[in-house]
Amino acid sequence: MTLDAGIAATPLEVGGLHERVLCHEAFYVYLPDGHTLLSQARIRQSDLVDEHVWLLSEGHCFRTQVLHLCSVDRRRPTDGGFRVRFDGGSFETLAAIVDSGVGITVLPELTVRQLAPARQAARVRPFASPSPSARSAWSMRASRPGSSSPMPSSRRSGRPFRRTWSAASLAAPRS
Repeated sequence: MTLDAGIAATPLEVGGLHERVLCHEAFYVYLPDGHTLLSQARIRQSDLVDEHVWLLSEGHCFRTQVLHLCSVDRRRPTDGGFRVRFDGGSFETLAAIVDSGVGITVLPELTVRQLAPARQAARVRPFASPSPSARSAWSMRASRPGSSSPMPSSRRSGRPFRRTWSAASLAAPRS
């Protein structure tokens, strides 16, 4: 059995695959009550370097993206000691830990959209430009037997699927 296609965080950088971008999903910083960064309307990526950031467990692509965003591998020694590596199994778990007042986390836009508007305004801040984001794409083998088109299209229009999420749809965080 083989898998011919799927939706994945990209780029996969795997030979023999075509990727068609479906959406770009912005990242947001989720902060505990009273955190000094809540006074800022937008968070710079450099603001995260010295923070204790809760991450998804090993194997999640979002974990890798956040580590890259923070420009830190938290398993390596820093200042002569080891920085604690924080892990959680889901975005909801990460937010709950931050709500208890321990550390911060980075959440994708679709997770932030599920938060109540009051919680968004109190705990969520966007990144300063250039705003980091994840890219999801329809990925499939470069050639499929019996097919002249490697990408799916909308039945009605015949055009490829495409959706880019807009941060404007989120409740505006108050500064």
